[in-house]
Amino acid sequence: MKNGYKTLIRKKDYVDQKYIEDIQHYVYNDLDLKELYPEEEKIDKERLKQILKPGEKWAKLNLGIDGVVLTSFGRAINVDKIRQYSVRITPYYIHLYIDRTRVDFPAEFKKNKWKYDLEELKDNYKKYKWVCRY
Repeated sequence: MKNGYKTLIRKKDYVDQKYIEDIQHYVYNDLDLKELYPEEEKIDKERLKQILKPGEKWAKLNLGIDGVVLTSFGRAINVDKIRQYSVRITPYYIHLYIDRTRVDFPAEFKKNKWKYDLEELKDNYKKYKWVCRY
């Protein structure tokens, strides 16, 4: 245990000579390592289609957790576990904490070029009876 939390133990990843040569080639020739190992999108789009309401847009949240998306209706969803996070709605603001990281809805909506209307988001939570905290 570390800091009161159980630590995950995973198998060791071993490197072979081919892996070392590939990395050295890219480093010594000042190439972008993303070409060698492109980042995979870890969002199951078929499962996400089933979860979303008609007209609802989504964007991936970069929190270090795979499969978490934010929608234009104000939901934060873990697509892998099919779990919707409970947001905190105040009279002037809506936000959420995921793994001790604050998700700032106005900033995320602005980044994704969505219209941020707090009253509309509140209405969505009432209309669809989604869990939230006031």
